[in-house]
Amino acid sequence: MALIALLLASAELPEQQSMALIYPWGIGLLMLAGLLHRIDFARLMGWRSGLLSLFGVVLLANAMLINPAYHPANYYLPLTLLLSFWACLALPRDFEFRLFRLLVLVCLALALWGIFQWWTGEGFLGAATTRGRALFTTPNTYATAINLALTPLLAYYLLGRGGSRNFVLAMLFFLGLLVSHSRGGYLGFAGGMVFFVWLAGWRQIKLNYRRILYVMIGMELLTLFVHNVAPLLNTHTEQDYARILATFIEGDTSYRLVLYKMALGLAYQSWPWGTGFFSFGFLFDQYQVSPFLRMSTNYVHNDYLQIAMETGAAGIATLLAMIGAFLIGINRWRRSDTKRRDIVLMMATVGASSMLVHALVDYPLYIPFLLAVLGGYLATIHRRLILQEPGSCSERDGAWWSRLKQAAVGALMAALILPVAAEGCADYAVLRLRHGLAGDGITAYRMAQVLQPGNPDWYRGEALVWLQLGLEKKHPAYFSEADNLLGKAMRAHPYDVASSVARAVMHRRYHAWMESPAGSRQILAWMEHAHTVKPYWDAVTAEYARCLAFDGQKNKAVQIAQELLRGHPDSVGMKRLLAEVSG
Repeated sequence: MALIALLLASAELPEQQSMALIYPWGIGLLMLAGLLHRIDFARLMGWRSGLLSLFGVVLLANAMLINPAYHPANYYLPLTLLLSFWACLALPRDFEFRLFRLLVLVCLALALWGIFQWWTGEGFLGAATTRGRALFTTPNTYATAINLALTPLLAYYLLGRGGSRNFVLAMLFFLGLLVSHSRGGYLGFAGGMVFFVWLAGWRQIKLNYRRILYVMIGMELLTLFVHNVAPLLNTHTEQDYARILATFIEGDTSYRLVLYKMALGLAYQSWPWGTGFFSFGFLFDQYQVSPFLRMSTNYVHNDYLQIAMETGAAGIATLLAMIGAFLIGINRWRRSDTKRRDIVLMMATVGASSMLVHALVDYPLYIPFLLAVLGGYLATIHRRLILQEPGSCSERDGAWWSRLKQAAVGALMAALILPVAAEGCADYAVLRLRHGLAGDGITAYRMAQVLQPGNPDWYRGEALVWLQLGLEKKHPAYFSEADNLLGKAMRAHPYDVASSVARAVMHRRYHAWMESPAGSRQILAWMEHAHTVKPYWDAVTAEYARCLAFDGQKNKAVQIAQELLRGHPDSVGMKRLLAEVSG
């Protein structure tokens, strides 16, 4: 159930708001946290689990101390990795294959969904698409999810396990990967197979050469079908191999190098502490360059570079150290005599490596579902390795240790539920306001502010209620209350321009009804800050032009309005703006 909840938290369906995904995300993490009371202290020991835990703690500390902007993902992302890792360690060893079967079933549904989208051109609960992506935002994320099941399943089959059913499943997953037309997905698949060859060794490959031949023939036939036969049979299918070939022939990177250059510049400016975990999206709006003008993204499309930029030296060092620790342990196991007897460890390694390779060109480490599966694979690897290493710690029995675990799990679950409860209060406030119950709405917003004081949406939501009351009753105290709340929102989130714009509009339009209206210079200062943070947002630029005209700088305001009109010559709003600032 936790896996399904995290899968829903990774979705981006049209009717869903990004904050609404906090509900399944929080519920999934609560389910994982509920398993921690079973954990054996001995399984947490060791440098691999220690480095993974340290990496999560570094991300959490960076999000709290460095990143000035609040978002639940700042905390939920590191906890997704930690809790999935710890929860899988808490489960009995025989649950590993059960969990893998569940993952195969989930990814099978995703693969069939993606194939349906590719063949019909219909989104099926999502936007229309000619590339398979199931419920994910991009085909690249979908391809990563498919690889997490495909590569271990292929490893299992190529090592002589399973029969025709496993072969058919693997080919179905490979078809699902092909219809994503994801170059990053293909790279992740290739990386996983390279790790498989490294782990299996030449002897195992020779012993199972017939299965390898069957798989190669099946993959070739499916590739020919997708790229050559299907476009002749169905116009909905997309011929995308030209773009893939351009990657190798012309060096086409879909402008990723522009993002990398931007991230490297920000990393250099903010070294060694970083800009704050999960802050790239805010900085992208401020520093974006062509061809990304007036676009938004939260991701560098290289997780290692993004983590280096956001978390500085500590974050990237602990991430690389964690990966290195697992690789050292796996390499020792590979050279040992027990290698052939632990196919589960090999499958987990191949699956995890496919995602870590894909992270070189995309952002799987920022997707809840993918991060949870990675945590499960790493827990499986750690458990299997620690059973073969001498000197493992014994479990710390005793009532005091049991009480300590229960207290820690209780505190963790209380912290996890806060964002969900705050979101619930805010949604309840909106519901009560729709019924005209302003008092109930204000009370609910204030409860959300207490639960999550860093979220500007709660202050701004209540401020708009007071502003509406002020407009209805013409009472200056209501405007003062709205102004105070918008000020809190601006201080809580320096990248949140919506609060700055709302405050500027209120003082500019309704200054005659306010007890202490801000002067034109102060209003302009608020909008200059907003325009600095979002220089390419037309709504922010338009209000900036109005505030310039309000301050008496009409020439500059007219110039900005004319530039906006040239960019949108048919826009009635831009024509009205030009007339307004020219008058």
